[in-house]
Amino acid sequence: MSMKKCAIMGFAFLAIAQVEAALPPLYQTSGEIIRILSDEELREKLHAGEPILKIERNETGYGITTNQHFLQVDLIYHSSHRLGPAHYTLHFEDPTPLP
Repeated sequence: MSMKKCAIMGFAFLAIAQVEAALPPLYQTSGEIIRILSDEELREKLHAGEPILKIERNETGYGITTNQHFLQVDLIYHSSHRLGPAHYTLHFEDPTPLP
């Protein structure tokens, strides 16, 4: 194999390895939901007697619907030059009573 082919193969391998290091959407979103559900602020915003009926991804994060409220949780992503899961902070808005 020529030196040129070896160099091209090496660059291709590095590019593929970097793409594979990013988390697939299933793992990224499930990690985000687990982090939201385990955050103390969720328990501060909603009453313990409210069952969660729906968690839905939207343009800014996740909407959580209980039997009494709607709560928007925004994900603020931080740029990172590292591979792997996206880095973000959670911002819990005040819950809105359902009609």
